[in-house]
Parts: sequence; structure tokens; C-alpha cells
Amino acid sequence: MLKRLAILTVLTALFSAVALAQGPLRVLVLPFDASGSAEPYSLGLAAGLQRGLNSLEGVFVPPVGDGALLVGRAASITDDLSATVTELFRAEAIVSGSITPTDAGFDVVLALSGPRFPEGKQVPSSTPAVSSSLVRTTLETTLSELGLAVDSAVQARLDTLTGQAPTAASMGSVGLAAARIGASANDLAGALELDGGSGWVHSEYARALMLSGQNEAALTASEQALALNPNDIEAIVNHGIVLSQLGRLDEAVAQYDAALAMNSWHATALAARAMLTSNTQQALGGLERATEAYPRLVDAWLDMVSLTGDNARALQQLRRAANYLPESIRIHRAFVQRTISAGDPQGALSYLRQQAGDALAASPSLYALVVNLPPELSDEGIALAREGGNAFPESTIPGLAEAFLLRRSGSLAEAETLLRTLNTAHPEDVEVVNQLAITVAAGGRVGEAQELFSSISGASTAVSLNLAQLLLDDGQAQAALEIVEPLAADTAADADTVTLYGLALAGTGNIDGARTAFEHALSVDPNWQPAQFALSQLNEQQQVTGGVTVEMPEAANAAFQRGLNALGSSDSTTALLEFNEAVSQGGGPLAEFYRGYVLQMSGQVREAISAYEAALEGLPESDVVLNNLGYSQLLVGRYDLALPLLRRAVAANAGNAQAHMNLGLTFYGLNRFSDAIAAWDQAVQLDPALQPTLESLMEEARSRSGQ
Repeated sequence: MLKRLAILTVLTALFSAVALAQGPLRVLVLPFDASGSAEPYSLGLAAGLQRGLNSLEGVFVPPVGDGALLVGRAASITDDLSATVTELFRAEAIVSGSITPTDAGFDVVLALSGPRFPEGKQVPSSTPAVSSSLVRTTLETTLSELGLAVDSAVQARLDTLTGQAPTAASMGSVGLAAARIGASANDLAGALELDGGSGWVHSEYARALMLSGQNEAALTASEQALALNPNDIEAIVNHGIVLSQLGRLDEAVAQYDAALAMNSWHATALAARAMLTSNTQQALGGLERATEAYPRLVDAWLDMVSLTGDNARALQQLRRAANYLPESIRIHRAFVQRTISAGDPQGALSYLRQQAGDALAASPSLYALVVNLPPELSDEGIALAREGGNAFPESTIPGLAEAFLLRRSGSLAEAETLLRTLNTAHPEDVEVVNQLAITVAAGGRVGEAQELFSSISGASTAVSLNLAQLLLDDGQAQAALEIVEPLAADTAADADTVTLYGLALAGTGNIDGARTAFEHALSVDPNWQPAQFALSQLNEQQQVTGGVTVEMPEAANAAFQRGLNALGSSDSTTALLEFNEAVSQGGGPLAEFYRGYVLQMSGQVREAISAYEAALEGLPESDVVLNNLGYSQLLVGRYDLALPLLRRAVAANAGNAQAHMNLGLTFYGLNRFSDAIAAWDQAVQLDPALQPTLESLMEEARSRSGQ
């Protein structure tokens, strides 16, 4: 989902009026039964109904594919398919039907069910074998049956939309794309050759290009879609997403606002617009409105959770999301990781067991979430993964999770036996061989691991580097070092190889060697970002420790490095899990410090204080640790504890501008305004960029001190 950024043009009226607005009409459109010449319209007609209904105020139809896939999954699981689907979408009406070719055209039977049609209803009609007529007639019948009247302006908009329905030859690929279940950019490029005058085709082509990373080409196609039909709401929303991907955020906001002016309950527009809203409460309001319209919009739930400071509230939201999205691994993973990060791994295990008992939720990937459990729950995780393997014998995923936990707990022989059994049953599964190679390497048989890895990838330097990276990710820095060291010694080694060598050195605790390797990589390629990032991390850690060497066991170091990578990717949930793991594996004060930092940034300040205090025991002279601990005490109102800590911080490093600033804030909270001004003057002198932040506070302090 889009990263939340500050945009000045906030749609205040929309989000502030959420509580006053009437709820949306949620309509689920499913594919039509069709055969012969009508087959392309199975998804195509459904996509046309979605496009038309979503352009009406107060109505929302989710992507057709979501309903189709859920029906396919639930059909063999539930005895009351209609009730299950209705509940998960909160649908008030379900629309589908059949299309039969005739000599004169098509016979269409519109089938309506759901709470608005408790007895079910079928409405027949006949149309010529022309896309625009088929879509127009079916849409008008649907509007009539739903009791939706439209004025002349909306009717004109619908007429333009249906008039641009692609021909039968293009309807298949356009329907797949609109349903969000397929159709490549190449497929849609072919459709353009036949239906270049259809805004539908250009819009879906733009989205396919964007998904393949061709953003500039996507923009051109999206602009053409809007030129053909500026009032197609799906084209407008797609255009906003393309602009967002290109970083043209003000223009994206304008597109989302235009879509919401047409239909203030369009869930996709609401969610995208919310994440470009600077006010957190307004953003949350938009996301809540999006999930009201479309309860199965995964990104909206996850974005809402990311903006929710209270962990208990966030977990409550994830449980609500799981009610509508029982099959979503993203939702389940977020719940498990958050629960573990909050210090309740047993709660995470109980949640997984509960979900595994739900036929709609149970899947091989759900069982694989046991890899997130901490080491003390390895036995329980292994048992649950084994249960998943028995439930889904055709999948290797639960077995791979079990092997990971066995390897982590030191049962290498058992893990190897399991993986070899999986390899025999699934010889084409590359990941099984990958994990087998990692397990063999963990037992010290690095040469054999390379042979296994080469058996699926071929023998080359790139293969060796990939294996080394996998070993690093698994916490086997020494094994990775054995592989990459001779490659890095080659005078022709590229920046990537040398950087990987540096990471392996860092993983084994050779920080000086790692620094030399990163600097060498940058001499080979000054713009090599992985080396720049790794070097900046080392410099940051040196600031934290004050130059003191902090050694970690290999397992702790591996988790610590993974935590840093997650932190660099703004994935605070994963970062906290990894730093927790690093601490539990004996990572010491540096791991405690970063654990505290992530807790503080996540709003868990009291938990951060405990972590910082543990870090301070090992690094008593670190001005960075003292400053962060002092600031955390300041946040919870303990000025009496913050003051001596921050005084120690500036004494340890008089050049720490942040410590001077926080000392001033503490003095200000204690009504010692002259002392506050003096501390802030020093902070600004050290770092002039702090001036705008402190200016108003300094004026207030001068006023209150009589200066």
C-alpha cells in the first residue's frame, strides 16, 4: 500500500462527516455462467456491472475476482454457501446469472440473491450479440431490481461507459484484469489493437503496465483512458494510483478526490486517499470508511493497524479483519507478529491453533506462520507444523516450516531427514533443495551444500553468492564466510560480492574487517547502495556504543542483522521480532538498545524504557543510550528520572545536539525556563536545523521567564 505522506490539500469535509453518512449499498457481482461465443462475457459482463455500479453515489462493488475465488474456496467447505459469502462481504445483494448464445444474440438471465432478495430472483432478457447492448441492458435491469434511480447526468455517464464496452474478442482479457485475477500487459496490448477506442481497455492496460514496473508507460495509457472517458471512476482511481507510484502525490490526491466526489463510498479511492492524508485521525476515518464499504480490503485494514498507536486496539482491528478475511495470510501474520512483539507468544500460538480449526482459514501457509514463534515454543510450533503437513500432504510448506524449527532448535539430523523425505516426494520443489543445502551447511558440510545448491541452479559464482546470502539470512555467517571469502579475494570481484563478504564478516563479529570490506566495495562502485547502507549501519552502531566493541553470539548477530534490515525497510513489526530474538540469543546491550528504539517508535514507551535500561547496564557511558532513555522518561512524565540521565548524556558528549534539546524540554517541563533556553541555545548552536522546531518553545520560555 502507499506510504503515508503529508499532503496539504486534505479532504476534511469527507472524513469528518463519516459518522453522519448513511452506510453504503454493498453489492457483490459474480461471474456469469457462459459458454460458446458468450464465454468471454463471463467475467467481462460482471466487470461492466462493477464499473457501472461503482460510478453511483453510495454503492460499492468489489473486484469480481475476490468473490469468485472465495466462492470457489468455500463451495466444498460450507453447507450454506450463500450465507457464508454474504457474511464475509457484508453484501446486501449478490448479482450473477447466465448468458446463452442464440441465433438472434444472447439470452441473459439475471440472478439476484442475498438479503435484498431472500427468496432469490431471476430476470430474463434478450440482447443483440453486441457488447455495448449486453452491458447496457444488464446494467439497467440490475439498477431497476436494486431500486436505484439515476438522473439524466448519471445516465449520460453510464451510457458513455457502456458504449465503450470492448468487443467479445477483448472482453476475456479485460474481464480477467478488472477481476484482479490475471491478464498480462501483453494480453491487453493485443486487446488495444482491436479496441483502441475503449477506455476500459486502456485503463486495465495501464494497471497491468504499472504492476510490471513500467510506470511511465502506465501513465500514458492511463491518460488515454481518461481522454476517452473522463468520467470512468475505475479509470480515475487507477490514474491516481499510477500518479502515486510516480511520486506525483498532489496530482494523485486530485484524482482520488474526483473519484470520491462521484462516489464517496468507493473503497479503493478512500483507502488510497487516506494514506495521503497528513492528519492521522482523518486518515483513520477514511480507512474505516473503506472497510465499511469493502470489509475484505486487506490493505485498508493493515494501513489502519499501522496508524493505530494502541497495540490492544490494533489487535482488535486485526481480529475484525480476520472475520471477513479468514484466508488472508497477511492478516494472520500481522496478528501473530504483533502479539509476539507485545510479549505474548502463547497468545500467538493459541491464535494459530484457533485459525487452523477454521476450515476457511486453514491452509499450508497458515501453518507456516509457526516460524515466527520464539525458540521457547519450538516444540509446540513443530507439532503444529506437523499437523499442517498431515492436513495438506500435497504441500511442502508446512514441512519446510517444521524443518526450519528443527534446525533452529539444533535437531539438524531430524531436519535433514525430513527435508530428504520431502525431496523424494517433491523432487521438483526448489525450495526444499534450498533448505536442505542450508541444513547440510549448518552441520559443517559446506561443500556438500554447494553441490546440492548447484544441482538446481548450475555451478557459477552467482549460485555460490545466492547460497551465501541464504546462509546469512538463516544465521549461518561462518558458513557463508567460507563460501564468499575466496570469491571476494579475486581482484575482479564486484561490489556485490565484496559487500556480501563484509556482511559475513559482520555476522561473525569481525566489525573492523566488515568496515574495510564495505569501503572496498564503495571503491569498486561508489554508488553501490547496499554497501552504503551497511557502512552507515556500522557507523550508527559505533555512535550507540561510543566505540566500544560489542560482541554477539552468531545466532544473536544473525537476528540482529535481520532486524536492522527490517528497520531499514520501515517494517517495525518484523524488526521488533528480530531484535527480541537477538536479545534472547544473548545479543547484549546493542540488541537491547535497538529493541528499545523500535518499541519507542511504536508507541510502547514503558517497554522501551526497560530495554534502554538493560542497554545502559552494558553501555553506561553511551550518550546515545542515555539520551534515548532520558527522552523516554520525559515522554511518560518522569522529569525527575529524565533530568539526571540527560545531564549524563551531555556530559558524556557535549556535541550531542539531541541530548541538549531533550534536556531543555525537561527543564521546560520543570518550569526552569532559563535553564531550558540555555540548553536549547546550545542545541541550535550545534545543529541549526533544530531552530524551526524549537523556535516557538523558546519564545514561550523567554516570555514565561521574563526575558
